[in-house]
Amino acid sequence: MLLPQNQAHYVLFTAAQCTSLEGTPLVPETLSVFLGKFNLVGGDEGSQQRVVQKIFIHEKFGYQNLDNDVSLLKLKSNVVFSDLIQPACLWYNKALDKTPVGEVFGTLVGWGFDTTDSWSPHLQQIQLPMVTERTCLKSNPRVFSTILNSNKFCAGYGVREGKTGSVQEIGAPNCNGDSGSAFQIFIPDDVTDSSPLAPGAWYVRGIVSLTVPRRDSPACDPQQYIVFTDVEKYKDWIDRHLIN
Repeated sequence: MLLPQNQAHYVLFTAAQCTSLEGTPLVPETLSVFLGKFNLVGGDEGSQQRVVQKIFIHEKFGYQNLDNDVSLLKLKSNVVFSDLIQPACLWYNKALDKTPVGEVFGTLVGWGFDTTDSWSPHLQQIQLPMVTERTCLKSNPRVFSTILNSNKFCAGYGVREGKTGSVQEIGAPNCNGDSGSAFQIFIPDDVTDSSPLAPGAWYVRGIVSLTVPRRDSPACDPQQYIVFTDVEKYKDWIDRHLIN
């Protein structure tokens, strides 16, 4: 997610686990950000590449339990906005009043493992429903009781309806290779406008943090809910670092 700020640009686009080694930030110059990219390998017309100037990792990031799993990147040069590259908004509490009644769905994109446990060559996307903390805990109390807190939320299908939150079942990304991806909710300008072409804005509700590994592999279990960092809880932290 791009956050324009004066003469610099910031990308709240990933989890702290993606920009650190055991909690220590990586060397910024070793990281690059690709924007407007669709193909995992090869060029894309209209895409842009930027070098990272500075990495901000949450001061209380716990790399063992992935608490406060959020990072902010400052780029060395500005990003040129286009039809393919646009900033996203930060979620705020009252935005929920503009979403349809019932289940809240967010869109997740990524190049995570496909049905062969290989990287997807092209950008994939899926819509996943948010679920209550109770539902998440009930699905796997042994694991989620040690993971969930007020700064996280769950989304996905679990085992219901024969669907999962993984590309392995329904052509969607899973957490292997998708950590740090944004869980985005589209909010129309007019709450009564349900048209696919309705004007509005995308709001980042969460960031992919973790889920439960399979019993026979360290790869993520597609029949488990995905845990997201709740972006709304970090708005003050983000605002503080935008002036640096």
